[in-house]
Amino acid sequence: MTGMIRSITTPVGVINGRDGIYIDRITHEIRGQSLSVEGTINGALCSDNETGKDWLNFVLIFNRPVAYECQDIDQCDWETEITSSFDIQTDGFTGSFRPYSTNFNLYYLSAYDQMLKIIATDFKIEITD
Repeated sequence: MTGMIRSITTPVGVINGRDGIYIDRITHEIRGQSLSVEGTINGALCSDNETGKDWLNFVLIFNRPVAYECQDIDQCDWETEITSSFDIQTDGFTGSFRPYSTNFNLYYLSAYDQMLKIIATDFKIEITD
């Protein structure tokens, strides 16, 4: 059985669309037990962008990442599983991610060029401008 995947509401609402997120940098801090994703959000593709800005810089930090995978979006078959540009699955993990289904969440981050799956305990997102 596959768990339910649902959209994550960010400070600018649900982000939806291939052009919704652009990733500039991914940093895995082994000792700090975090995975940071930095980039830009297309404000026009946010459901609740009260800033009025067209482009918003962001830092997304996943805590205690135990596994992650990154693929070219044009070669990735996960795109059929997602509901928006940033999603969460809290149960029903399959395949190699199954051992983590108890204390972790599965996050899907769909950007213009990449698609990431991240197994982590939680996350925080900061709009930096």
